[in-house]
Amino acid sequence: VSTQAPGGASSIVAATAFNTPIINVSKSTSTPSVSPSGTVTYTISLTNTGTSAANAIQVYDFLPFGGVTANAATRFNYVAGTSIISGLTTVVPATVVAPTQAPYNSNPSQQQVLWDFGPGSSLAPGASASITFSANIGASVPVSATPYTNSARVVFSGGSAEGASQAPVTVTSPLQVTKTVDCVFNGAGTACNAYNGGGIIPPNAKLRYKVAYQNISASALTSSASTSRGGAL
Repeated sequence: VSTQAPGGASSIVAATAFNTPIINVSKSTSTPSVSPSGTVTYTISLTNTGTSAANAIQVYDFLPFGGVTANAATRFNYVAGTSIISGLTTVVPATVVAPTQAPYNSNPSQQQVLWDFGPGSSLAPGASASITFSANIGASVPVSATPYTNSARVVFSGGSAEGASQAPVTVTSPLQVTKTVDCVFNGAGTACNAYNGGGIIPPNAKLRYKVAYQNISASALTSSASTSRGGAL
């Protein structure tokens, strides 16, 4: 208690809460494993968890890439006409290589996809929207056990938001190989009897194997090599 103010002193601070849009962004894929030349499907989901509408909405997607120079064969490429938009007015996206948005603009082979919904677009508080689209994997995108990820970004009046998930896609080899026992030779080795997988193979029997190769991609494969090793049945 102050000697100059025996009854004590108090103060009141008035605070004003401003309405603010908050956009939560997530990204998923229904095709987590695809071969080169194949097609992946992505969905970008937006939800306004704020207290006011988000206006002038722009949605960016930065597709995966596997090269350091501009080359459509080493990156993922948006497939024109595949956008399915819910919760916002349908627009035709624009694509560009390299991206215009930092830090992605340092990647010369990466493709940026932009859905610009215009200055009149709006996502009300509690409302959601989504964009589903397809991208083609270039024929020369390296096969890798490490998934390829990409990012989504939403820009709106007074703010922006980054995607919370990156929709990983593993690029697998398009060459499928199967090995089976084709037939089992008789004791004299003069005849090979077809084997259907259900019979008993005698000890020390002589076998003939069949190796089948299938290219499941849309492009021809070159410079392929294979090896085969014997093993216990």
